[in-house]
Amino acid sequence: MTTSSIPCYHCGSDTEAKSALHADLGGIQRPFCCAGCMAVAQTIYGEGLESFYQRQIPAGERPDYLLAGDELPETLEVYNDPTLQARFVKILDSGFAESILSLEKIRCAACVWLCDHHLQRVFGIDDVQINYVTLKAIVRFDPQKITLPKILYEVQRIGYLAWPYEPSELALRSKRERRNLLFRLGVALLGMMQVMMYAWPIYTDSVDLSPENNLLLNWTSWLLTVPVVLYSAAPIFSSAWRSVRFFAQTRSLGMDVPIALALGMAFTVGTVNLVVGDGPSYFDSITMFVAFTLGAR
Repeated sequence: MTTSSIPCYHCGSDTEAKSALHADLGGIQRPFCCAGCMAVAQTIYGEGLESFYQRQIPAGERPDYLLAGDELPETLEVYNDPTLQARFVKILDSGFAESILSLEKIRCAACVWLCDHHLQRVFGIDDVQINYVTLKAIVRFDPQKITLPKILYEVQRIGYLAWPYEPSELALRSKRERRNLLFRLGVALLGMMQVMMYAWPIYTDSVDLSPENNLLLNWTSWLLTVPVVLYSAAPIFSSAWRSVRFFAQTRSLGMDVPIALALGMAFTVGTVNLVVGDGPSYFDSITMFVAFTLGAR
């Protein structure tokens, strides 16, 4: 960022100071890169949700178009078609309607918080449930007071995108994720069986095993454990890192955090013990734990 540029208050992008737009929010003149960002920020402040800017991670989403007025975009008007209504809107016995939406441009827990609180305040919406992992929102609303296109537009007004959920797309993605998980599980199971086989002489305290052969088996076990830790356990580590990264917003840590710490510490200690030639290696326990954890998923 140069001395003549300032960050946009909403999306964080660099903007020339002389061309920036300004709006009074909370008694302070805030700079914006475009009218879209300014409209989104005014909507957020207008609903009393300004704490979003303390929760969010820097560099938010910049709207692709001006979000102002009540006129629905043509891309959303098509969802007023009765055929699409029957496909994406379920009428409940209570008289309310329910629709599942796919959210886009969600970056962190603060984005989920903002979408949830904004939709809860929209007239006609009875309840909102957002899943941060799948980025799906279940919206229950009164069809006499609000329509599906208007709900989609309300999400766009605060800088995000929402579309009716297509089960076929989720099924295809779930199939890919399941296949990927099976590959990781297969690697973990193969590693576990081989490492357990090489560790068997240690369990039985075989006197026929020479120090050289014992060292060879330990190094072979280490080589077999590396792909289990780096490939098979990758989802565990990535989930733990995501949980730690968003701790400031969520104020909670997932179960993968202690699991990742245990695996990392066990592998590090086992490697050090193998190099210095003293102490247990833990490679059999690591591969077995990863295999059982993935198998449970």
